Amino acid sequence: MRSLLIIFNGNYLETMNLKNLLGSFNVESYIVNECMSTIKSSLVSAGGFNSVSLQVNGKDFESAKKILEDYKNGKFSLEE
Repeated sequence: MRSLLIIFNGNYLETMNLKNLLGSFNVESYIVNECMSTIKSSLVSAGGFNSVSLQVNGKDFESAKKILEDYKNGKFSLEE
């Protein structure tokens, strides 16, 4: 059985962007509350804020954390 750890909580669009970013580094990730956050986000989290969670396998947690930190610090850009 694999252990899944939450790496990020946020809105749907940002979570999808981060899922795609992790995927580009071959890090498998999973979205939790994807449907409910678009239907009725206030049922998932208080006030509907940060209603979507992104999870990764425990073995990938440290590498995923580094990728997301690099993203937050502006390491990745659409411009060449």
